[in-house]
Amino acid sequence: MELGLLLIASIYFLWLVGKTIFSKDKDTNHYISIVILLIVSVSLGYWPVTYKLFEMDVEKKIRVYHGKDVELKCQSYLEDLVGYQASGWVFHGDPKIHMQYKTCIELKNFLKNPSNASKENVWGLHVLTHELVHVSGILDEKKTDCRAFQQNHRTAKQLGVNTRDSTRAAIIAYKFWRDPNNKKYFSPECVPGGALDDEYDDAVWNLEP
Repeated sequence: MELGLLLIASIYFLWLVGKTIFSKDKDTNHYISIVILLIVSVSLGYWPVTYKLFEMDVEKKIRVYHGKDVELKCQSYLEDLVGYQASGWVFHGDPKIHMQYKTCIELKNFLKNPSNASKENVWGLHVLTHELVHVSGILDEKKTDCRAFQQNHRTAKQLGVNTRDSTRAAIIAYKFWRDPNNKKYFSPECVPGGALDDEYDDAVWNLEP
């Protein structure tokens, strides 16, 4: 919501730039005003435009690898404050993935520098993979999360990350984000040979750093 307001404000200041350019006064203050208004316009518009372009880029890449018309909605900061409180979610039967503002920022930072991604950055990747598993039709949270752990490196590759950094991210996610205290998502069966092992040749526990 506030991203749209920032964009509107940016357009308004851009309009003021045009109005100032064609005004009759051409003294020094005239040109200073143009520069200031232009800086304000670009500053206000930069973030919402780049944020939306990031959202569209991720959506385009994940659509290539999934049968459904997967959509991605990165929440704004204000939407997080007044909306549903979760890192990511989908509604049953809807291929639209919603991700919290903070989660999208972590994913954005991961893709910006995957070689040095922190565990927080990798969390953004894991949430996206988790929601993609939900979109595929799996609703059980423990099964979904375990499959996501096994597939994080695949999602990273789909987003353009090289094999080495994708592998590193998957290993970090499995090491740091399996929380035994989170009874809704954690399963002791998410191990090699466990009931939730999908037996992928490239499952996370078969990867070498």
